[in-house]
Amino acid sequence: MTPAQGAPLHADVAVDVVVRFRPDTMRLREVLSLAPGLVLPLPHPVGEPLQLVVGATVVAVGRVVVVEDVFALEVTGDGA
Repeated sequence: MTPAQGAPLHADVAVDVVVRFRPDTMRLREVLSLAPGLVLPLPHPVGEPLQLVVGATVVAVGRVVVVEDVFALEVTGDGA
């Protein structure tokens, strides 16, 4: 039996997913000063896993890879 055969009927419902770096905060003045060309440092060390989030739940972790000139997320673990 394939995973699709054993999946519930609602398994084909589309959900929004977000790839998230480590959460951070910014002051409102910093948000208001965002402009094209500004380089915004991210508080996420290179090599540290990113989170794949559905709703408010981390469902997987992974790393950024490039596939045919497009960024992709290679899943390296579950969200547990």
